[in-house]
Amino acid sequence: MQAVSGIGDVDGDGDDELVFADASQTLRYLEPDGTTVTFQDGQTGSNVGIGAGAVTDLDGDGVASLVAVDGNNDVKIAGASSADGGEGSTVITAADAEKSPPTVADVDGDDEIVYLGRANGEVNYVDDVSGNNDVAYLQDDGGDRIDGSAGTGLV
Repeated sequence: MQAVSGIGDVDGDGDDELVFADASQTLRYLEPDGTTVTFQDGQTGSNVGIGAGAVTDLDGDGVASLVAVDGNNDVKIAGASSADGGEGSTVITAADAEKSPPTVADVDGDDEIVYLGRANGEVNYVDDVSGNNDVAYLQDDGGDRIDGSAGTGLV
């Protein structure tokens, strides 16, 4: 195991699973009975960090997913396969993110995916997740863009 992302019901069975990235940066989850299952399209990217982020239920349906950055530097919502009761994986934006942990945070009144931009090292976020997927810079109270760290990411 290289990174533990968190705990949540990623397969919709009513039980929480432990979500992690293995030694090949593949997202997997551990069932309560000890079975290990691979996420659909669960490959993450890694450079100085691993692109495995936070476990969360972005759409409020009771089934959790994981925000991640894949090997193409795309931000995605990774989920268990629909055959396993999950929501599958979806690339939500070709945001050119750093291959380091993203997270979910309330930036403007709802949940946004927050990640480190690859080109500038500044913290960006995806607003209107599953809608327009608008990308913006996170700013401090003075309106200045916030720098991030590729090594530690944002989890």
